Amino acid sequence: MKTLQHAYAGKPVRFLLFPCNQFANQEPDSNSKIKKFAEQYVSLAQGNVLLFAKSNLNHVACTYSGADACMPGTTMCCPPNDAVYNVLLSYPLKCLTCTESMPHSPIGWNFNKIFVDQQGKPWTDEILPADDFELAPYIDRMLAGTTPDALAGRAKKASAEYDRMWLSSVCLGGLFLTGFVMASAALRVNKLRVACSRDGPYFLHVGE
Repeated sequence: MKTLQHAYAGKPVRFLLFPCNQFANQEPDSNSKIKKFAEQYVSLAQGNVLLFAKSNLNHVACTYSGADACMPGTTMCCPPNDAVYNVLLSYPLKCLTCTESMPHSPIGWNFNKIFVDQQGKPWTDEILPADDFELAPYIDRMLAGTTPDALAGRAKKASAEYDRMWLSSVCLGGLFLTGFVMASAALRVNKLRVACSRDGPYFLHVGE
């Protein structure tokens, strides 16, 4: 992530990070602790990496209604963020880390990534588990305004050994940002807009 942040600084690319505790309860901390951890590896002040409040995904509704919902000190999910994945997963995406990959697959695990175009629609039909060096060609083609067809299947080159290494790093709390799903480019989905805060994680509002 740090490599991509520097490589695409100043370009119309945004990396949106959504912490999620649904994968083996690997992200139990508060939003403020997650933010502090993330800042060891990426710059949230630079503007092209946006950290959101803890979210649910795969159509599991966040029903938390406490006064601290979406705030830095809470360990709970942020209900307005449901809208992001409800929209994205309404498209026919195939999960490359799922046992059965089919249209409208769920997000399979930590670090899966969805590329989103300037209209707020998924740019590929795949949910990618790729590493930084594998993501760059996709981003370059998006910036060039070309289609992803020539890159179809590129992410499938990840071997079983690579997958095991990836999951081990997550379990060991290594250098990766656990529980994040990343979307590249601007996210403008229907009437959703991003609300930014200097003091805490980003969260999503629904409105004009």
